[in-house]
Amino acid sequence: MGLLMERFAARLRPQPTSLKIVGTVGLILLVQGLAALRYGTQTIFVPQFLPGAHDSFLVLGVVVTYDKVIIAGTALVAVALLYGFFRWSRTGLAMRAVVDDPDLLALRGTDPVRVRRVAWIIGSTFAALSGVLITPLVGLNAVL
Repeated sequence: MGLLMERFAARLRPQPTSLKIVGTVGLILLVQGLAALRYGTQTIFVPQFLPGAHDSFLVLGVVVTYDKVIIAGTALVAVALLYGFFRWSRTGLAMRAVVDDPDLLALRGTDPVRVRRVAWIIGSTFAALSGVLITPLVGLNAVL
């Protein structure tokens, strides 16, 4: 999906800002419409699959379940890994550079299209991970 989204974004890149906004909103509506056709408009509830979903403990008078601790821990680890990736890896630095000046990045010998594709793949992976972790809490709904 990340590669498909990158191709769509590449076609929108030279367009004026207003067309970029319209194209993005159109893509969102297309995805929602296809999901509504496939799965319907009713919320689909998914059983919790994380361990300790029904076990809880108190923190300062607040009831906390272990599944939420796992989700928060996963988010913190992901943030730390992304910070390190963008701060110290060659690809992470190239991703930061492609936003500022893709032509300058190309002059340095790094393909801006490849960097954008990696960014879309990483973004899609994190979106999928977020969806998998949050779905048992809120359910699946194509419209909301």
